[in-house]
Amino acid sequence: MGFNSNWLLVRGMRPQQVWTALGVQPSGVRSDRPTPVLAGSVRPDGSYLLVEDRADEPVEGTWNLAELSVGCEVIGVGEVDGAGGAEVVVWRDGRKVWGVAAPMDDGGPEIWGDIPADILAGIENDALWAVQDDDDDPDYFNAILALGIALTGYQCGRFIDGVAVPSFEILETP
Repeated sequence: MGFNSNWLLVRGMRPQQVWTALGVQPSGVRSDRPTPVLAGSVRPDGSYLLVEDRADEPVEGTWNLAELSVGCEVIGVGEVDGAGGAEVVVWRDGRKVWGVAAPMDDGGPEIWGDIPADILAGIENDALWAVQDDDDDPDYFNAILALGIALTGYQCGRFIDGVAVPSFEILETP
């Protein structure tokens, strides 16, 4: 078993704008974990973190990032821990800038757009670093997940640094 979760870090948009764009509203209930399903948290830098705790779809299949990213930047991360799938996508001003995914098979990463060379080199280095012996394949799942954690400051099942507990506000559909 493992985690199936998606999360977004939205920079340049107020929480109320994110809620409106996604058709959700705060429930008035706060939690130290993003449960039961959808929760949000304002980060110390003013960005907004949105977490779907039990994801059924990849991050781009869950939310319309083209619409949400108009006038701002959205970093999306998806994790299917039990099957070993991970993805990171960056959208800005309504278009996908780049993305990288570790497929659930043992193939190399899938890459879209103009991923910065230093990020791609970091993924390759981290994936190869995890190889224990000559029979092991590079660990792209954990390398891509580590990238998502670094870019968003969030890791599934962990508290958010610099945010008072309970750090999440549970969201609901009106």
